[in-house]
Amino acid sequence: MACRLLSAEAASDPAAGTAEVEASPTFELRIARPDAPKPFDSFLVGVRIDAQSNRGRAAVWYEAHYALTGEPEPVGLPLLTQFANEVAVMVLLPYLREGLADVTRRVWGSTLLVPMMQRGQLVFSVPSQEG
Repeated sequence: MACRLLSAEAASDPAAGTAEVEASPTFELRIARPDAPKPFDSFLVGVRIDAQSNRGRAAVWYEAHYALTGEPEPVGLPLLTQFANEVAVMVLLPYLREGLADVTRRVWGSTLLVPMMQRGQLVFSVPSQEG
């Protein structure tokens, strides 16, 4: 597990600091394989959340590294995406929620909370390419 990005920027309008925080976060899935002699031995699943608000902008990106044991067969992007949707997103979501809440509290002075999500509420389609 690794945090790749934890960023926030306050709005330039001082009046924005007195308004209630309103934002619609967007999520992005990233799947990558390391450049290694055996590229099917491991893969990375990352989820990034971006939020634009009356208080400013914030972004958080966490990534989990998964290793396959034995002699794994090549695994395609559709199967990796299914794994990401069913397992990796649920592993990463608590870190994303906490990271976004913490960075917005520190920079904006108030916390942006991502609602709790059940398995299957946040589902990504198969990306057009890895990376």
